[in-house]
Amino acid sequence: MGKVKLYYADGGPASRAVILAVKALNLDVEYILTDSHAGQNKTAEYIKMNPQSTVPTLDDNGKIVWDSHAITRYLASAYGTSGSLFPNDPYQRAVIDQRLHFDDGVLMTRFGKAAGPVFRGLAKEYNKDDLESLYAALDILEIFLSTGPYVAGSSLTVADFSLISTVTTIDKFIGQLDAGRFPKVVGWIETMKKLPYFEEANTKPLDKMYQGLKARMG
Repeated sequence: MGKVKLYYADGGPASRAVILAVKALNLDVEYILTDSHAGQNKTAEYIKMNPQSTVPTLDDNGKIVWDSHAITRYLASAYGTSGSLFPNDPYQRAVIDQRLHFDDGVLMTRFGKAAGPVFRGLAKEYNKDDLESLYAALDILEIFLSTGPYVAGSSLTVADFSLISTVTTIDKFIGQLDAGRFPKVVGWIETMKKLPYFEEANTKPLDKMYQGLKARMG
């Protein structure tokens, strides 16, 4: 068997989530940088592998998985030895799944609506209503964290990897989160920062993405 291959975007939140999972599982993965700005996800070869042409995409010796949430669950199920990142218990899995759907369908969606016009040069400032909608989603995350130190309870799971990649992006691009309004979220960020692989897998690529976007925006 060959190495597992991960086609990833440098600094992208979804890619950072998967890389956090890879590091947590201590997997030996071949990383293949895939630049969507250069159309590297639009080649015939890539589309044959992933017809949605999204990044990241995982190739586990011919078993293709895309969407970061699906990838992290697959990796934890296939390669996790302790079972803690995505437990077998149906209820625990349901809670983790719900958190992942919240990340994709609510938090990231609202961040995109708030930040997209500014990033595309269509607006100079974030819309106040869109920002408040985003912060309302973070209020819900604050409630999730009332059940334990991690987003799905007492243990670190793949849900933390997806949500931390999104939340740190919000914190970096929109502005530092208010610890008065979001004390549990801010505390959770600090907890996640203590992971030995967090700086390499999340902080550094996020900073690189931020600087690159600033340079493109002038």
